[in-house]
Amino acid sequence: MKKIVLVMFFILMATTIQASNWHTAVEIYGNSVDLKPYKLSILSQTFDRKGQLEKTEELTFHLDYSLDEDNPERELILALEDGKDVTEEKRKELAKGRGDSNGPPGNMEDMQKMPLDPAVQTDVSSFFSGRTEIRNGITCEVWNFEIILNDKYTGVGTAWLIPSTGAAASLEYRIEPLFHFVEEMNMGMEFGDDLSDRWVMHSMNMAGKINMLVMKKGFKSIIEFDDYR
Repeated sequence: MKKIVLVMFFILMATTIQASNWHTAVEIYGNSVDLKPYKLSILSQTFDRKGQLEKTEELTFHLDYSLDEDNPERELILALEDGKDVTEEKRKELAKGRGDSNGPPGNMEDMQKMPLDPAVQTDVSSFFSGRTEIRNGITCEVWNFEIILNDKYTGVGTAWLIPSTGAAASLEYRIEPLFHFVEEMNMGMEFGDDLSDRWVMHSMNMAGKINMLVMKKGFKSIIEFDDYR
């Protein structure tokens, strides 16, 4: 009987310790939410139905929070299409409202909910898988999680947490159910130190496939954040 009690005690202790690691990751992320990136770089690629690269677009912005801390103004610094400098043409498009100058539209904002945001933890469930994996050169605990994005969509994914600090190295998740005409869509986030040794989000990425009537394409987008203040 004593052995059973001891085994149950150690299982309970291990579960409690592991659960605290998720809470630590949330706390560490929460400590950086007031930091804002002042440089934003976007790499977008589209692929044909055979998976061959069709187009590459690279955009670099300076972000200005002086008018609105939650929705910064974007100043286009550089725009490249397949390696060609198209900065001036892109600036004109953005000025006319044809470019994406103010962030994601409407319901896409829900899709970008951060699973480690302290403010959304009532919508998140997580558990330790019992496994470790190498991620970004670091041995990490592998966590599974789900996040309610809105009344229709859920994010289902994996988080890699660093045992020694509790900080997240990266997250990956897919959206369920998929949008109409979307065959596949996955999102990811990478974290690390900035120049001031603060743990911040370095990048977000999205990749997937669209099948709309006769058009079948793949897409990939990487957004990098820099110059946190």
